[in-house]
Amino acid sequence: MKGYFLPLAAAVLAVSLSAPGITAPVVVTTQGELGDLAAAYSTTDLIEGMIATELPGDKGWHPANADPLDKLPAFTDGQGMRPSGLTGLLNDFPGAGTPTKLIQYQFDSPKDIDEIRVFSGNKNNTDGRVFHTYTAEFSPNGIDFTPPIYVQSHPSGTINNDAGIFNHWHNALTQLTDDSGKVAYGVRYLRLKFYSVDNTGGQMRDPFDGENPFTGTDDGLSAGFVSPLILEIDVFGANSVAQPVATIGEARAKPLGMLVSLSDKVVTKSATTEFFMEEANRSAGIRVVSAENPPANQKVSITGQIVTSSTNGEKYLEATGQPATVGAAATVGPLDMRNGVIGGQSATGSAGLATDGLLVTTWGKVTGIDIGNSVVYIDDGSNAANDTPVGTLGEQVAGLKVGPGDVFSLLPGQYVGVTGISRLDAGGLGIIRRVEPLDFGSSIVSLD
Repeated sequence: MKGYFLPLAAAVLAVSLSAPGITAPVVVTTQGELGDLAAAYSTTDLIEGMIATELPGDKGWHPANADPLDKLPAFTDGQGMRPSGLTGLLNDFPGAGTPTKLIQYQFDSPKDIDEIRVFSGNKNNTDGRVFHTYTAEFSPNGIDFTPPIYVQSHPSGTINNDAGIFNHWHNALTQLTDDSGKVAYGVRYLRLKFYSVDNTGGQMRDPFDGENPFTGTDDGLSAGFVSPLILEIDVFGANSVAQPVATIGEARAKPLGMLVSLSDKVVTKSATTEFFMEEANRSAGIRVVSAENPPANQKVSITGQIVTSSTNGEKYLEATGQPATVGAAATVGPLDMRNGVIGGQSATGSAGLATDGLLVTTWGKVTGIDIGNSVVYIDDGSNAANDTPVGTLGEQVAGLKVGPGDVFSLLPGQYVGVTGISRLDAGGLGIIRRVEPLDFGSSIVSLD
């Protein structure tokens, strides 16, 4: 059995982590008695007094933890350990790789998160329940979340128990920050998943048998099955403030959730719950989720949050509830693109600049028709990957997916052109390209 020993006083463990879209998360751990920790419980943080929602898959609480005040309310009451000595005791034996506590906090307005602090401890014993492991995910809409940030309070193998040669800690604190200044932007939903940490011997271990998918390493130990006592969760930050950006391209490069303001962009297509806009020079475009429905061929100014769809990888602006200011009339012509260029680096097996959200024109020979979904597949020799066989098209064909549109009069082998919005879909072997016709009935034309 391997051990990892830190000084008995308030030793500090600094761990640098990374996740796509988040610059460089940093975790600092302090441990010992309460007075040894780097911070005290807060009564003024963003989630003070909030009661989390337990998510599907949550394993409940340890049977010994029976007082309702020692459960969800304890995470945000600013008090730490209550007289019961069982505050925040999570359920044991969740199963290897499975979180034991899955919770979510919802904010009434977007928040930029600076720091998350998690306190764990055991006033009755110095043992493995003092350790903690969790992941944090952030979302502007409750649908599209950032990749998880993994936090493990101590290296696997660290031993904390009553035996004289080992550590004797009653408390541990992790502080999650980011060297860019913000852990996450525009957060409306904060999702936390806590894992088991120990094997009854007071030995820290990760929650996986074999490789840990968050770290890419195998700690050589079986998964923990003894769970911690989570005494307090504190989240620090402030209301998001919209950042003016000059171009859609600049906005697309911002971190997920950041609130941005864009002015005088040209609307290319508008529908009930969304519209598309792009730069007058056609350098970038983006989908906007909004019920404002500004007319096509007009300039528009709007504020929203940058989001990457967790389903298909599209970048879009979440602007629900935000006003859209319509300006002067303006038009942009479509960009001519080969089938294989559409989508750019965002599509599986493709390269180049992302094109989702742009107005484009492309062409090709009809290789297949999915009448049921009003979709046609066309190929200009690029042999673009797609999701066939699908719907009423029972065979695999080559070509770019186009639709929904009026495909009922089309024939296999016919050459057609289409003008529409470059989109991405999840299907086939990954993310595939699709062109959404500008108009259902007239944007697919015969070239024969």
